[in-house]
Amino acid sequence: MFLYDGVEVNIVYQPKYCLINNKVSGLEALTRTFEGGLKIDHELYLSNLNNRCLINDYTILFIESSFLELNRNDLLDVEVSFNIYSNQLLDDVFVSKMLSVRKCYKGIVTLEISEKEAVDSLRLREVVMKLKCHNIKISLDDFAKDSATICNLLSVDYDEVKVDKSLIDMLDAEKTKMFIKMLVGFASDVNLKLVAEGVESQCQVQTLKELGVDFVQGYFFAKPTSACELALV
Repeated sequence: MFLYDGVEVNIVYQPKYCLINNKVSGLEALTRTFEGGLKIDHELYLSNLNNRCLINDYTILFIESSFLELNRNDLLDVEVSFNIYSNQLLDDVFVSKMLSVRKCYKGIVTLEISEKEAVDSLRLREVVMKLKCHNIKISLDDFAKDSATICNLLSVDYDEVKVDKSLIDMLDAEKTKMFIKMLVGFASDVNLKLVAEGVESQCQVQTLKELGVDFVQGYFFAKPTSACELALV
């Protein structure tokens, strides 16, 4: 937990699961925000920080606080991922601070990029290469939703792509199955980790297995929980 701009921010973690060995393969760090003891709209809060040019400082504090929690609870070698906006990576100060904070955690660190606005893909590609040289992996989040398109996927050397829940919810459709199977083949060919988000039923799990998807995340497996609770599992 940490305080920022008068708001209490609680950190929770949602596990990612490997369907091959049925084990946790990593954690996604998320935040829950409270003001005056009442939960507030998190997306609105982040949007407000972004509009006030505070999102970079907030993100660094969030990541730093998460590393402290994980280390304190002996979750030292777990892969952990954080959500950021792609335009944050175009800020040299943010990137420099990210590289410095990265040294506080010895496990695998992944930044999940969500594109809320158009960015210079060439510049983004250069920054991604720099981060990867410092042992930071890059994931394309919310694929198949809004602006997260095939062009985004092809323009940057991502380590992982996360298929959005909106597509997983359409698994009953044959065209959706064909598209995901195509993605599985592409991911395998280019050594890209494919994760299905928002998995909420055994039926979806079975279908994803049949399509060759190895990594999943969603409420069917686990809801976001604290580092302290994860350490007890």
